[in-house]
Amino acid sequence: MVGTELVRISDEYRRALRGFAATVNIVSCRSGFQNFGITVTAVTSVSMMPPSLLIAINEKTSIHKALIGSTHFCVNILGQDQQFQSQIFGSPMSLEDRFDQGDWRLSPDDVPYLADAQANIFCRKVDTHRFGTHSMFIGQVCQLAIGDVIAPLMYLNGQYMKASDLTPVKGPTR
Repeated sequence: MVGTELVRISDEYRRALRGFAATVNIVSCRSGFQNFGITVTAVTSVSMMPPSLLIAINEKTSIHKALIGSTHFCVNILGQDQQFQSQIFGSPMSLEDRFDQGDWRLSPDDVPYLADAQANIFCRKVDTHRFGTHSMFIGQVCQLAIGDVIAPLMYLNGQYMKASDLTPVKGPTR
């Protein structure tokens, strides 16, 4: 594929991705004595046995190098009223200042996590794959903290949405 065709497809692909409804998360890890975190929607389950998930992180982000060197990370699933946290971790604010906002704590594995997130999925990094501008980090779930309510902050068509605003479709369930 040549340059202009690749750019056209990339632009159309970006537009198509706006139709993916995704849960908003903050991926966090620690390298040395520094906390790292970034807002992401590129999180997916890999396997139930062993329980594992995949996160996709742009190699230009500050957390990328920290994840390469880290053994553990946490996916903090944001609740529908935590848009502010998402915006902070998607901003150019310093890492230190980001972690001063909210109830951030350290797990026994020395991983920062947002205590009032809808859920925290603590993972031991087991594999890394690079592709294009991103690395995919696969983590095996080693601990969970889950709130009582499942009402995640969502992102669709360039906008935040509350899961409670989405209309369920009636039909068979799995």
